[in-house]
Amino acid sequence: MSQHDERTLTELTVPATAAGERLDRHLAELLGSRGAAERAVAAGTLVDGRARPKSFRLVGGEQITIPEAVPAPALPVPAEP
Repeated sequence: MSQHDERTLTELTVPATAAGERLDRHLAELLGSRGAAERAVAAGTLVDGRARPKSFRLVGGEQITIPEAVPAPALPVPAEP
């Protein structure tokens, strides 16, 4: 098993309905924010086994692999009254 395989968090197939969508926009919907999507791309998210830029246009049917190294966005702490 390769080093990347050992740290894989998520593998998913891009639905046909996402055809024409940018990689970062699709990841933002899945991960909850544009920041998380940018971190995922920077951390080495793969599309069909190849690193792609955040502006990569999806066609549907691709396999996306999101590495475990993607940190979750920090949530603000509510102020006490």
